[in-house]
Amino acid sequence: MPKIKSFKSIGKHQAYDLEVDHPDHQFYLANGLLTSNSHAVSYAIDSYMCAWLLTHFESEWLCAYMETQSSHPDKRSKAIGELRAFGYEITKVDINHATKKWTIMPGKKFMPSFLTVKAVGEAAVDEIIENRPYNSVHDLLWNEDGSWKHSKFNKRAMQHLIQIGAFDSTGIVGEGKTFSNYHQMFDVLTGNDYEDSDLQLHKLKSVKKGRDVFERRLQESQGVVEWDKPTWIRQLKELVGSTDLSLIISDKVRTRLDKIGVPTIDDYKKKGLHWFILDEAIKKVTKTKKPYLLLNIMGPTGKKHRCYCWGWHPDKHPMPELNTAYMGEIDKSDFGFATTIWKIKSMTELS
Repeated sequence: MPKIKSFKSIGKHQAYDLEVDHPDHQFYLANGLLTSNSHAVSYAIDSYMCAWLLTHFESEWLCAYMETQSSHPDKRSKAIGELRAFGYEITKVDINHATKKWTIMPGKKFMPSFLTVKAVGEAAVDEIIENRPYNSVHDLLWNEDGSWKHSKFNKRAMQHLIQIGAFDSTGIVGEGKTFSNYHQMFDVLTGNDYEDSDLQLHKLKSVKKGRDVFERRLQESQGVVEWDKPTWIRQLKELVGSTDLSLIISDKVRTRLDKIGVPTIDDYKKKGLHWFILDEAIKKVTKTKKPYLLLNIMGPTGKKHRCYCWGWHPDKHPMPELNTAYMGEIDKSDFGFATTIWKIKSMTELS
């Protein structure tokens, strides 16, 4: 880092931003001198303002920061990691609490925007917010006169919100409730296994007819089992671009790993034990025809990393299980992370 040996004030002069092709984006004065002062001062003021807001309005600043990063996958992953470093968690979208922006929730939690969910647009969000809270299935479907409640909040948007489990606060999903699970709710309201499916309930203007059809579907769907873990993970990845880590690794296990000092792959600093989630495993061969696996792995932020897994052979080793937490010795080079098949074990194997 170069050091300033001396400086001399020459007074105020007009500066010209010539968009210099240089990382410092320096400016030229009218007399030909080169200066970075204006840029440096601007960054200093901006940095001071951000530091002050973060100190005195931590939740609000972090929520605004998350909002600016959420549309860029890599930036979002980095931001989520920074939020967790402050002790915050990301909750799933909920129909009674989410808005068009990220929301601050009690207990150092943030809820993503409705707009992070595929096919849920602004018009649908406006209608949801106008009609909530939803505290029963009839609040969700019908007005008091029996007419269908929504027009913008359509079948596809409802399907996707059901598939990410966005109705916990309504009290209609769970043991002893209207729907025993989300899979049953999906089948009754938006599934295609019924003669009058495709969410035709809204065409039945009579509250009696509408509720009769609903009750019949509800009875026909008794015994439907909840989606399994791989299905939940796939749906979350497809619809919001990330998954609920608790489906893969419990908070108890994560706390235990923290206590014994096993970092995530996101926190890699040097060769050693790390834990990660396997997102994809691709069969490859070297130039000398030796088989290996190219793994896409990620930590709790959702950021994906490439990892070469040497020593794997199709005749000797099964394919690693996707959407599973693993722990193993990881090294790093200019080409990415690397390990060997016998140095990684799934958390299931270790438990």
